[in-house]
Amino acid sequence: MDNRITNFFKPSTKIKNFIPLPRFILKEEFTPSAKLVYGLLVARTMLSQQAANVKKWTDKDGRISIMYTIEHLAHDSGLSIATVKNSLRSLKKAGLIVTKTNGNNKPNTIYVKFINTVTEETYPPADQNEPPDSQNSVYPGSQNLATIYTDTDIQINKTEKEIGDNFKTSNPERVNALINGLANKFGYTGKR
Repeated sequence: MDNRITNFFKPSTKIKNFIPLPRFILKEEFTPSAKLVYGLLVARTMLSQQAANVKKWTDKDGRISIMYTIEHLAHDSGLSIATVKNSLRSLKKAGLIVTKTNGNNKPNTIYVKFINTVTEETYPPADQNEPPDSQNSVYPGSQNLATIYTDTDIQINKTEKEIGDNFKTSNPERVNALINGLANKFGYTGKR
């Protein structure tokens, strides 16, 4: 029997310590593990965006960077190191992350990107400059854009209390089931 105490959401409920999962990632053909890793990278990026951290984690071109070791990603996600490496590889291949090697057994600097779902009529094309050691994105125009939150993104974040604590589990099948459940809840019916 589970001894956790659950509460109903109320208008004033605020959730702390959640994994933001942008809606566009649900429609991409990544494994559930890669989607979870991406969510963790976005959460770390959001920490770098905070006023106390932004100066340290913003490069000369205005791009936010993070450092998140594979070991820490594996621990935080409950996934194996091999699964995390495969997830990072697929995210890099899709142009959603760019890494910069720091050498001397230091963790890589990671730049997290997102798919621009806003039309070019609304926002001008983004600067195409990439940090060193990067691959070109397969999603042109997605560089250097500010995070855009929609009502759906906010609703996804509000479901964290319902499923968020389960992301800490060491059971990858449970994590996959939770991500797939979230995708179904928000109407994603595409191929996984």
